[in-house]
Amino acid sequence: MNRGTNHGLNLIIKLALFTAVLSLVLLPMGNMTVDRPYDFGGVLWLSIALTVLAYLIGDLWVLPAYGNAAAVVVDAVLVMVGLAILPSLLGLPAITFGRMVAAAVPLAVGEYYFHRHLQGQIPATAGLAGGRGEEGDGSGRPDDSPGRN
Repeated sequence: MNRGTNHGLNLIIKLALFTAVLSLVLLPMGNMTVDRPYDFGGVLWLSIALTVLAYLIGDLWVLPAYGNAAAVVVDAVLVMVGLAILPSLLGLPAITFGRMVAAAVPLAVGEYYFHRHLQGQIPATAGLAGGRGEEGDGSGRPDDSPGRN
């Protein structure tokens, strides 16, 4: 199956990435509530909006046409612009430039690997139980190895 066409799963993966990173950057932790006026609902709305924009523009348009490097740059720029504009459109507090950068950098790294997943360069089950990837029987032998019946 071409992972690039499984849009539902791809959007869930991307939403999880965006929500995790934005939660770390925007939500208060412990006594660090100064300059972090967001709650999880606000983070989730931003994550949903950015996920949809970045998926449509970066993953479905730029990635197939221009490759991974260009798509990562476009996604990082979309995150910065989105975090500058979306809060006011969604009725949320403004985000400082430092927090925008703090979100854009790890998201760009995550997007690099997400794009590799979309392009089929990372097996769908890499690192999971069995770690077999998409092919093979887990024996470690190629399919045409001697001893196979």
